[in-house]
Amino acid sequence: MKHVNQPEPYPVSRPRFRSPLSRRKTMRMNRKRVRGLMMRWMLAVAICSVAMTQAVHWSTAEAESSKQTFQNQDRMRQYVTEQMAKRESMFTFQYEGNTAALTKLLGEVMDQSLRSDPFIRYNVSRYSFHWKGTETAALITVYVNYRETLEQSQFVRNEAKRIVKAIIHDQQSDYEKIKRLHDYVVTHVSYDESMKHLTAYEALTVKQTVCQGYALLLQALLEEAGIPSMIVEGEAGGTLHAWNMVKLEGNWYHVDATWDDPVPDKKDQVRYTYFLLSDKEMAEDHTWDELKAPIADHVYLSTHQ
Repeated sequence: MKHVNQPEPYPVSRPRFRSPLSRRKTMRMNRKRVRGLMMRWMLAVAICSVAMTQAVHWSTAEAESSKQTFQNQDRMRQYVTEQMAKRESMFTFQYEGNTAALTKLLGEVMDQSLRSDPFIRYNVSRYSFHWKGTETAALITVYVNYRETLEQSQFVRNEAKRIVKAIIHDQQSDYEKIKRLHDYVVTHVSYDESMKHLTAYEALTVKQTVCQGYALLLQALLEEAGIPSMIVEGEAGGTLHAWNMVKLEGNWYHVDATWDDPVPDKKDQVRYTYFLLSDKEMAEDHTWDELKAPIADHVYLSTHQ
């Protein structure tokens, strides 16, 4: 897959009207910021696991602190996901089974839990876990740091409900709904070049964020409006980046609200250069793991550009 790192020089003379792809190449030449630098990975969570495999028995107090006992990976994953969704910073549970590969198993459980929900994945800044026990049982403790509190995450959901109720109506087509939500994010949020504001909550309150904040806010709005959608991770402009994909009329398309927002911010100005693009169009300057995203092989024809 092609990945464009260097901008192309301006031609000596340019036609008055250019194709969307040509416009995107020109925009890349003028781009003075590095989109998505925060993904160093601000998605990348630190795993620090310590396993004590000798026959150590936990105290009665420790055992009483966790009445959850699991024998398989799926149940552990479900429990961990539930605790992260509640923004629990520390939780414990017991495992009954062979502990020879428990550290690896726990790493897989944590990764699966993070990937189960973008509002968990992108709001976890770091986590660690440790366990102690015997060859057949263990007491596991997990510590998690979040970028948003439970109250802040709920604020995002409540605001998404309010915004969708205000600007989305049943009479609108799905295309009109997606466009209105895209436009809302672009016109109400500006790109945070300081890389300090990373969340959808800050996009709503500070009115500044980076790519993952744009993607999370748009995702919350799309979900509230009932539009099938997801967040995609990849690279753009030589750095890690995140954007959305939406399903419209049976086909998937890429939507990058971050790159459709002019920099410096221009009030009420919206671009559609990265709105409803196919894989081929998006691959001009974005790369991603195609195995982790739906195929977008349909070119959407409309008058929005």
